Amino acid sequence: MTRPIPIRRNDPGVKDERVSYIGLYNSVPFIQDESPFHLHMTKSRSWLRRGTTTNPIIGTSRGPNVTMIIATSSINIVYCEAIYTTNRHGQLTIHHVNQEFYDSYEYRVKYLPQYSPFMNQRDEVFSQLKNSVRRNGPINGNVELTQRMIAA
Repeated sequence: MTRPIPIRRNDPGVKDERVSYIGLYNSVPFIQDESPFHLHMTKSRSWLRRGTTTNPIIGTSRGPNVTMIIATSSINIVYCEAIYTTNRHGQLTIHHVNQEFYDSYEYRVKYLPQYSPFMNQRDEVFSQLKNSVRRNGPINGNVELTQRMIAA
């Protein structure tokens, strides 16, 4: 099975954007990003002995939403924080929507080059961080989640 590749993915202009992005990434002291984190993801099926149900009994409530925020340098994670929220409407993904805000922002905002999702190293960091946090069982609160993030 193969995936379709956009025509401009290997265009020389796109490659130049990638090279300049890598130079920027290595020169900027900190890069901040956020990612949603679902604490209550569980398996819906499992294997048990005959005569017992394989469907786990779970509560009807999904629980609070958690947003993980990290700041990374080109070497290591510098800062991490977990924010619990209950409002789902405030967590919409926004890309390039309010450009006037970013123009007046005191920090420089740099987006990934086109056709280059593989250059987003923070997705890999979030994936490893989430797996490390989930590996040790259910989480009992914000303090424990933050401690597991720091330990990871």
